[in-house]
Amino acid sequence: MQRTPSRTRAAGAGIAPWLALAICFSPTLFDLARNLARDPGDRATLLTPLLLALLWRSRPGPARRPGWALLLATTGAALEVLGIATGTSTFGRLGLPIAIIGLALWTGAPAVSVAALSFFLVPLPDTMTLAATPWLESLWGRLAVGAFRALGASVSVIGPLLHGTAGVLELRPADGGTPLAATLASLGWFAALRLGESAGTACVRAVAFAAAAPLVQLAAVALAVAALVAGVPGLGRFGLTYFPWLAAAAATLAYTEPRRGSRTVGRPLPSLSG
Repeated sequence: MQRTPSRTRAAGAGIAPWLALAICFSPTLFDLARNLARDPGDRATLLTPLLLALLWRSRPGPARRPGWALLLATTGAALEVLGIATGTSTFGRLGLPIAIIGLALWTGAPAVSVAALSFFLVPLPDTMTLAATPWLESLWGRLAVGAFRALGASVSVIGPLLHGTAGVLELRPADGGTPLAATLASLGWFAALRLGESAGTACVRAVAFAAAAPLVQLAAVALAVAALVAGVPGLGRFGLTYFPWLAAAAATLAYTEPRRGSRTVGRPLPSLSG
């Protein structure tokens, strides 16, 4: 079926504002891409574009509010300019999701509650990840190693260093679970919206999911210790970096997958907040 010129123009008009936003925030987007290449621990933020895409048209868009849209978009752009002028990437990273919400109010899509997921595009500041290091990741290491030693495994722990016969596996600050808590919060928010629940319920789910981070992180460290005992510490390092958030994402997507005959998944809730 051929697209009529009017439909083509309408599609172009809908995409144009988002292209303009991407160009305006290209320094921040480049900074985020460079950060992902440098720090594998932040790659869980790659989930956010997928979650946004899955929810983009799932809920009714907000009523267009040009005043609020202009205020938020201008605030976001101002933070981007401030970040460039001061050489501080934090300003641009904060401005990006604010501008996305403003543009959602301007264009009428996506719902504000969906656009709010864009805050999870930005990794946690290093100060938050480093606040509990090294004692937090060392705690998970001691608990996991203690369990394996009780089973007779030849493994020990000194601070964040796990020692096995095949080598040493170092637990990094991100292995404490703080970044994982943020990722789980985004999945909780996504799950609520995909199930057709309100923005208030999304907040509750986000907190509940984030609260599970210690258990998920401890399980990941235990699997890493198992890999160390098995003589493949490199596999343990790979698992610590990717397993927790990929497993949580897969479970969330499976749980919220729309089922035939379901009346709740994706149920629209008409409100400005989505």
